Amino acid sequence: MATVFVLYINDPVVTPCLELIRKISNPFSKSKPHITVRYVEKLQKNDLKIYSETKVSEISLIEPDSFDSNEDNGNIVIFIKCASDILETLSHKPHFPDSVFHITLYEGSDKAFGLKILKLLKNIEWRFLVNLKEETELTRIELKTGKDKRTKKSDLLSTEIIDLFYNITGFQLTYDSLINFSKKERISFISYICDYLSTHTKAFKRIKNSNIGSYGGGDNISIWSKNLNNLTDNQNGFYLTPPELAIEITKYSLDLLGNEAINFGNPAVGTGVFFGALCNLVPVEKIASAIGIEVIPKRAKTTSERWSHKGLQVLMGDYLHMDKLPKRNLILANPPYVRYQHIEKEYGQLLRQRASIDIGMKIGGQSGLYVYFLLISHRWMSDNAIAAWLIPSEFMETNYGHSIRIYLTKNVELIRIHRFDFNDPQFENARVSSCIVVFKNKKPSENHTATFSCGGTLTSPNLREIVKISQLKNDRRWSIPKIKKENLNNPKIGDLFTVKRGIATGANDFFILKRSEAEQIGIPDIFLKPILPKARTIENDVIEKDKDGYPIVKKQLSIIDCDLSEENIKKSYPQFYKYLQSGIEKGLLSRSLIRARKIWYSQEKRNPTYFLCTYMGRGSKNFYPIRFLFNKSDAVATNSYLFLYPNEILSNAINENTVSLEEIFNLLKDIEKSGFEGYTRVYGGGLKKIEPKDLLEVHLTENPSWLKDIMNKELF
Repeated sequence: MATVFVLYINDPVVTPCLELIRKISNPFSKSKPHITVRYVEKLQKNDLKIYSETKVSEISLIEPDSFDSNEDNGNIVIFIKCASDILETLSHKPHFPDSVFHITLYEGSDKAFGLKILKLLKNIEWRFLVNLKEETELTRIELKTGKDKRTKKSDLLSTEIIDLFYNITGFQLTYDSLINFSKKERISFISYICDYLSTHTKAFKRIKNSNIGSYGGGDNISIWSKNLNNLTDNQNGFYLTPPELAIEITKYSLDLLGNEAINFGNPAVGTGVFFGALCNLVPVEKIASAIGIEVIPKRAKTTSERWSHKGLQVLMGDYLHMDKLPKRNLILANPPYVRYQHIEKEYGQLLRQRASIDIGMKIGGQSGLYVYFLLISHRWMSDNAIAAWLIPSEFMETNYGHSIRIYLTKNVELIRIHRFDFNDPQFENARVSSCIVVFKNKKPSENHTATFSCGGTLTSPNLREIVKISQLKNDRRWSIPKIKKENLNNPKIGDLFTVKRGIATGANDFFILKRSEAEQIGIPDIFLKPILPKARTIENDVIEKDKDGYPIVKKQLSIIDCDLSEENIKKSYPQFYKYLQSGIEKGLLSRSLIRARKIWYSQEKRNPTYFLCTYMGRGSKNFYPIRFLFNKSDAVATNSYLFLYPNEILSNAINENTVSLEEIFNLLKDIEKSGFEGYTRVYGGGLKKIEPKDLLEVHLTENPSWLKDIMNKELF
């Protein structure tokens, strides 16, 4: 059951008028004038307390507006846009990042009717401040599934509403008349109410208009994707920072900054959540200046309206191509999480060139957009400035993340990295593994140390350790916690095995069939090989084989692998040929991997091996995310597995009976318990992935005597 926090408006003048307009436009609505502050999907008990204890004494009514009024189909929503400094610091609607506070007055499919209401509302001089009767608390509502269609008359009309209607129109309002008004009558009555509201709010305190700056060519600015507005959240990389997290990051950064006046900067300001957190924590007079950059015009306008009266200057433009911005001593940012595949190729090349020149190092071609945001922001920082970034934690492990790792150890003084638990994603609309990176714009000393932490929160992590920067410089990848030192003297998997990826067919659903299905189609056994099913379906770590060499598993699968020409197949194996033709009709030859083969239905050559490792996984109560399998069958496997082939050293030991296959497998299984810490790449939801070259670097957790003997024998 979803939870929502709302603020009910209880002003004696405005509230009854808005409620009456709502009743006349939507006769069966039971909704009272309110503002939705937050939909709650994940909040800790302490965070919920913030909302339940919040009190609001005033609210600004800005102007009427509509949702979806330009669409041909669907509902139109007419509302009054609102603003509140207190509520802005708590607002969080991750699925609707550009949503504004509003009071809904009409919602329905009659767009012509809705637009007439909007026109009447625009005749009122808005932008005024409404003082609530008393400090009003937020109301927590549990949203139930389904709709209660039963509506009591008492729910529709109150005495206050009936009296107000009579005072404005001179007519008596009843339940029957309310539901039987014609559309023409409804518009007429709403017009009277708008006139009444306009007259009775003339003395209300007025609000100044906000201004928005432009930088980089206005609407014609060059951005990373020509179709930015048509991309999904996962493609445009915009994930809204929860306000409680923004407050925690801001507070931590302020403690590091000290008492100096604040020159705030955010290169991807979004809705302004970090600036809101700053205003929540320090007096406005301590903020000497504040600049936020936003590439999307509509979002820039909305953010300026929210925060310009507090001193935030919103510049609309592409931050990644801005120059000569005034220096900042506090940068707080959650940049777009855009993968390189969604960055326009030409734009990405120019961006990579600029960042490489700025930082003095080569930037990897597979860098996500956040890499450029962080590195290019170096020129925006004043000496000793504090920066805190909420970014994907994968930079600690990936090849393209090398540029950030170098930057954090050589260009600035790294203070803290906090990695959130992989099963606790910070964004409600995305499974992204995140971390907080905090540093000072100061060259690090040789003895400098940083704090690494993980799990829990930035303030109260589950694990905390001090790490020497000199050690980080030498580490190929970073992990939290660090790799256990006692294992580093043990042999690596690469000392005993060669590792190859499994077979990439290019079309598993065509080339891999149930064994029984392949038989029914008429594919000869000589063109079929046994292949393992997905690892999650294999219940035992040891895979036995049947008399035909197939693995003893619930679902036996075969993979097509044939080197004969199509002409020979057509002559000798017509049923098989017919099946291959069905693949051509499905367009398989247009796929790059299949098209590149000399014979499109001939697979990569992989010999069966005793030892396999899963390429990726989230794990379960029965299995670790990355696991080893002992394959006694003749089956090969797809590229969801990695093949471990014993090298010459280990092969000789096996042939000489120095070690058994079971002993080798037990040695591999011991590694699972360590979780491959420091070698895997971890993604949202706890998904772990290990590449072949990383698996080769994994140190064994044990070094038994037989292994020492064969390794020493190799040395001599």
